[in-house]
Amino acid sequence: MKRVSIVIPSYGEAKTLKDVVNAVFASSYKEKELIVVNNGISNEQLDKLIGVKVVGDGKNLGVAAGRNLGAKASRGDYILFLDHDVILDTHTITRMVDVMEKDHRIGVVGPQIFYRSSPDTVWWSGGTVKLPSGRVFMDNRRWSGIRETDVVPAAIMVRREVFERVGGFYEKYFLGFEDSDFCLRVKKNGYRVVCACEASAYHDIDQMDLQRIFRRIFFIFRNRTLFIRRNASKPDLVIYLLFYNILFMTYYSLLVLRYGKVRLLLDIIRGTMAGMKEKIF
Repeated sequence: MKRVSIVIPSYGEAKTLKDVVNAVFASSYKEKELIVVNNGISNEQLDKLIGVKVVGDGKNLGVAAGRNLGAKASRGDYILFLDHDVILDTHTITRMVDVMEKDHRIGVVGPQIFYRSSPDTVWWSGGTVKLPSGRVFMDNRRWSGIRETDVVPAAIMVRREVFERVGGFYEKYFLGFEDSDFCLRVKKNGYRVVCACEASAYHDIDQMDLQRIFRRIFFIFRNRTLFIRRNASKPDLVIYLLFYNILFMTYYSLLVLRYGKVRLLLDIIRGTMAGMKEKIF
């Protein structure tokens, strides 16, 4: 039986972390190890992590670097990168491993993900990345079988050799777009990226969480610009900057003004500028 390493970067209070860990321990798949990356977890949450391997010194490395650190400490044939607010079904790991074992062209697989607060409502069952806009169109319809996708978020199982071949997650993203960038590189290396719809997970996230958007708005603009620079042609970059970025800036500016978050207008501008200045390789 192949070993699966589950890597969970976590920070802050992470009130769902205990539930996430318990769900991993309750999994029907026995040959596994669990690694939690301490990206600044509160002492209260750390005290609850009994029987868990914890790596990291408490500094918030970001999602991408945290995942890479956890991968270095892992020993599994497969690595499952799990967000600290995603609860796995009992048979999810088993079903994803089965999908991998049946087709060695598959480099990445993810489960069909539902809202934890509304378990019959799909959050993600596949997605398409569009260039030059950089938008990810997430499918929220319920499906069965195996579906091709451009990106797998939140619960990403990858073969170790594929992870090492593509060089892991691009750490300069810190937060956001690391999943899209990683999966596109996997596909460029000739592997399939799929959703195993018979495997289920539950995301503890609101269906319209504006505060989450506001907290991340700098990274939304910075990382989208980085993503386009890394993955699109030069003509597409020009189209993005002259059309799509202006469109996004207008939309988000109206959104933050509507909710009285005037100070976030500067984050929108700063994010785009930072994305253009950052070295991308």
